[in-house]
Amino acid sequence: MFSLSPCAFRLARSAVRRYSTEHPSLLANRTCLVTNCDNTRNRYLPNQIAQAYASHGARVLVEGGPNSDLNSLISSLPTPTGQKHDLLISSEKDHGDPIGGPQSIKEKLANITDSIDVLVNNPGTVDVPPVGFDQYPVEEFDRIVRLNLTAPFALVKEIIPLLEKGQAANIILTSTEVDYPHTEEDETVKVGGAYYVSQFSFRASHMLAKLLALELHGRKISVNTIDPGRVFLFKTPIAIPGDSDRTVPYVWLARPNTQLTGDQIDVKDWFKRDPSMFTKGY
Repeated sequence: MFSLSPCAFRLARSAVRRYSTEHPSLLANRTCLVTNCDNTRNRYLPNQIAQAYASHGARVLVEGGPNSDLNSLISSLPTPTGQKHDLLISSEKDHGDPIGGPQSIKEKLANITDSIDVLVNNPGTVDVPPVGFDQYPVEEFDRIVRLNLTAPFALVKEIIPLLEKGQAANIILTSTEVDYPHTEEDETVKVGGAYYVSQFSFRASHMLAKLLALELHGRKISVNTIDPGRVFLFKTPIAIPGDSDRTVPYVWLARPNTQLTGDQIDVKDWFKRDPSMFTKGY
């Protein structure tokens, strides 16, 4: 998933603080798993999602790699209902394996919880090759597709018994975040690479969400996706000149009775709304 801009981050943070005061126990007795968290990255959306759920009383399980500083993230999560948060640290090998990684997560969850109410699948951050379309590596395309299709599909299959035991469980799919050093000289070329990655990742996760929504509706499990909008970069909030007004992340509600896109909700508004919308089936 792509980073929020500084302005959006401040709005989200203030909204979380305001609503955590009003609804500190709204999601009490709910368990939320957020994958690929990384506390070494500022304004990282999965971390903000973890903060939001914890602020409303949910127990949050954060998963990430060995160098993600998850202990400090766990320590920073609020506990308004006295809930106990937990972390799952994946090995470097499992962290990058779209098939072995989900299996490892399932094994770790067996020692932590017997149900999951919310799964937030975050594919993590990718480095963008500084090339245009003609030179874009096929291997990179394949890697992005595996991160956004194979890995979340495998994870859902692995933990479906835990989701079925949840309270109107919900799956939220995000897209890969783009990370690269920004310089004026290479902006044009690297923006092209970032655009390809954003399109690969979002469209892949969006199609998977519609598939899962159709398949899991009968099990009372709903599926949503978070779209980064046009392009969001980790170091710069604007990727394509003139597109600053279009770089808005959206939440897409993939209802099982629609073959189209469903409803769109601005992510900034999401933090202002009742977060229980993500634990109710559609």
